[in-house]
Amino acid sequence: MQVNVAAPFLTIQALQKSLSALQGSVVTIGVAGMNQRSEENMQLLMQEDKHYALMQKTHNVVRRIGAVGSTRWPQLEEMDSGDLIDMTERGIYQTFSVALKKSILLQICNGIREIHSLGYTHQDIKPDNILFKRTSDQENPYLAKIGDLGLLKLIGEQGAACGTPYYCSGNKFLSDKSDSKDDIYAFGITCYSLYKVKRLSPELSEAMPSTREESDAYDKERTKFLERVFGKQIDNPRTIESVIYRSMVPDPNKRPTSDELYRQIEALALEEFDKL
Repeated sequence: MQVNVAAPFLTIQALQKSLSALQGSVVTIGVAGMNQRSEENMQLLMQEDKHYALMQKTHNVVRRIGAVGSTRWPQLEEMDSGDLIDMTERGIYQTFSVALKKSILLQICNGIREIHSLGYTHQDIKPDNILFKRTSDQENPYLAKIGDLGLLKLIGEQGAACGTPYYCSGNKFLSDKSDSKDDIYAFGITCYSLYKVKRLSPELSEAMPSTREESDAYDKERTKFLERVFGKQIDNPRTIESVIYRSMVPDPNKRPTSDELYRQIEALALEEFDKL
């Protein structure tokens, strides 16, 4: 069976998901209407493949397990349970025990920590890019991993990207260097998305600042919003509200590192995860 690739900004993860229904078929990858856009797209896919190759020894980042076909098309490990959005929309996440919710959050944070430890930043942390697969462990039946490495950059590298505007801080829109603290911010919003599902809290504001003044105002608006929603809980480091709030402070230098964040989550009591 021939599958043609024509969509702009395609990722390996998205392509593999679209091919999942074709299991058992012999699949080759072609490029529909080869033009400059599709050639550039293929180059981006090959660059993303190199990013996956860097993550071979990680535990909570999706790994490349081989290549298929005459073109040596990259093949990623199968994540058979969808992404975090799938899990919440199907009501599966809501059935998790507090112990499993804590484990999932630690796994996500560890994936970010592993990427940072290798000197890279992901640049597009969000629920869509947190993937799950079943395990045989009854206490931890799901393994969470970070996928979609198309925007991976060396920390401090020029050419930073804002993967998904809603998950970016105001200063991210104006920065041209990749910063690991941007992943921390996006992690905070990802946690808030789970908090919102459970508590029916309102949405955070979304905009695309184009000036320093707009950027500062955008960050301050989000910070004041969290202060209203969370109240005094933000001052208690042993609350999930503090984890979210600290991750999203406007000044990147005041956000915790992924290692510090992991330790804070690890120290939380299980009942805190009943808020997510």
